[in-house]
Amino acid sequence: MMCALLVFQTPQLPSKLSTLSPWLDWLVNPRDDVSAHLSAQAHRRFIKTHTPLDGLPSR
Repeated sequence: MMCALLVFQTPQLPSKLSTLSPWLDWLVNPRDDVSAHLSAQAHRRFIKTHTPLDGLPSR
């Protein structure tokens, strides 16, 4: 939530937080779908993860 407040500068978010910032460790949606969704976002992107950066896929 803190990242969303910094990006949008308001507590009134344009969408659900889980839509704005997908949790990459929670493999509910296919990776390609999540990647496409993130690529389509026009605002600064932020994600949730507990994985070290070198453990995330590059694509």
